[in-house]
Amino acid sequence: MMNHQPRRVLDSQQVIVLDDFLPEDVFQTVYDYVLTTDYERITSSGGPWYTHDAFPLLSVKNVYYAPLDKGRDEAADGGKQVKSSSDAGKSVYPSNTPVDLLVKQMVAAQPQVEHLTGKFGEAWDQFSVRAWLYPPRTGVSLHHDEGGSFVYFVNPTWRAHWGGLLLIPDEEGSRMIDAGRAAAGAQDFDKKLWLHAAGADELLMQRGFAQSIFPKRNRIVYIRPGAYHLITRINEQAGDNLRMCLLGLFSRHQGRKNW
Repeated sequence: MMNHQPRRVLDSQQVIVLDDFLPEDVFQTVYDYVLTTDYERITSSGGPWYTHDAFPLLSVKNVYYAPLDKGRDEAADGGKQVKSSSDAGKSVYPSNTPVDLLVKQMVAAQPQVEHLTGKFGEAWDQFSVRAWLYPPRTGVSLHHDEGGSFVYFVNPTWRAHWGGLLLIPDEEGSRMIDAGRAAAGAQDFDKKLWLHAAGADELLMQRGFAQSIFPKRNRIVYIRPGAYHLITRINEQAGDNLRMCLLGLFSRHQGRKNW
């Protein structure tokens, strides 16, 4: 992948989109992994799900790129990075799975996107990667990720009328949602999102504009920290065609304060 260059197709205040993110043979390896890894169903998380929708599936394994943690265990592991933690599903990169190939490309591409995500060691020092499957009747309601996030699409084909679109309200719309969230009380607002009780749809419609991004194969979307977004419901017409992706969050280790 050393000479592979993804194509930048969108660079806005809210998102950066890179197409052909992985070489085709690497994409196929990652796709095969998403098809064969183990999954569990979300059944009890209070949002950002709608109660009338089905719940997506997420992989049991959750890989973390946390390079500043590796020195902690090198002496005890003969110079090799420890692969697991107290969480049975958590692995620290390198995980010895095809997810590592995506992580490696993300690290290489970071200088191209850090004006949106922030710099490593300043805005964030780790990110997670987990596979998600969205069958018909699943979606994600309006929410935001404080540290920023990304989604890499691996479904081999998609049709616009199947749903599953990533919608990002424009900047003015986001400001209006922020104001509504503050007026309602942030914690109360977030808890009510999955019940349609927070009035998020009404806030979205006050402005009524959003960027729409299709789940195109081999595409990665970086989402600005704090940017609101949602995933429209997958329609029954999609049949056995699942919306498939590797998704993760950028974050800071709580124990790190100074560099």
